[in-house]
Amino acid sequence: MPLKLVSSSNDEIVNAIIRATNSQNAVKPEDLEAMTEFQKQLEQYYRTFAGQHSLYYERRSKQWASSPAEKTRLVTIQTQIKSFASMFLGNPHRVAGYYGTVRRRLGDTIFRADHRQIPYYTSAYALYRLDCLFRSRTIDSLYKPLRWYLLLLFRHAVGGPVPQLNSKKADAYCDGLLAVLRDNARAARVFGSIIRTMGSTFPPRTPDTMKTQAYRDSLLGLIKEGALANA
Repeated sequence: MPLKLVSSSNDEIVNAIIRATNSQNAVKPEDLEAMTEFQKQLEQYYRTFAGQHSLYYERRSKQWASSPAEKTRLVTIQTQIKSFASMFLGNPHRVAGYYGTVRRRLGDTIFRADHRQIPYYTSAYALYRLDCLFRSRTIDSLYKPLRWYLLLLFRHAVGGPVPQLNSKKADAYCDGLLAVLRDNARAARVFGSIIRTMGSTFPPRTPDTMKTQAYRDSLLGLIKEGALANA
């Protein structure tokens, strides 16, 4: 009989593994991620935003199920990792697949203890705004498969070069992005301009093309950094 020993100084992780073992259910990678200190702090940070600026960080599965929170404003760990990695790490071509697979690809480049929290919220809010534009048909749903790329291109076109994500400069940088994203008309103009600039580059010849760095670089090459900051 195989024996696996697991050691952890985090009591919550230990308890989760015990519960899963006793119930004969596997512990999902996102369940373990949810118990880290960074995730707890990130959830609290999301709670500082109210009204039309609010998003609800779902650190634990279905934690908002009994609340009146709009489903369109829920941000799961899976969604967070994909939006952040696409928008701020420049990896829209690497976020396809299940959470565990994507998490391993990104390694320690995400959910770092020294990261500012606002870039995480900003990337999730950008995805929320983009989804609103799709639902209202302001942007053709044809471009939905490109949504992770659109987050990167938005940040590239409006903000220009991204500062270090552990510096206070990241706060002001994200404030500038959010000023556009919170204005529905401005956000629509920027995303619309990006799509028009892309021209015939979408859809690509094959779906696998969108998983390549070459495709990402070709799209970035069409738009100058900061070109739409005043759109």
